[in-house]
Amino acid sequence: MKVKYLQGDKNTRFSVVLPEDKEIKDLSATIREGIAKLGNLTCIKSEDLSNKTGEESSKIIKDIQEQGACLRKIEIKLKEIEISHPPFSELR
Repeated sequence: MKVKYLQGDKNTRFSVVLPEDKEIKDLSATIREGIAKLGNLTCIKSEDLSNKTGEESSKIIKDIQEQGACLRKIEIKLKEIEISHPPFSELR
């Protein structure tokens, strides 16, 4: 399945994944309304998921088959960093 990733200019944490041969007008009204909230869309990449077997690719394909599109949200979560002050004797 060849797909295109579209990103809006209002909230760049979200992207929409559609089959390459589909347009937003082909989607249900509910999904079109959600996509409209992302602002003006730009195609950020195209990809062929046909030979991909990872969890992310499988989720995208499943969502597209069920809903016609997939909404992705990217979050960067920082792990907690702890700074301590050990004695120099810990250096070996």
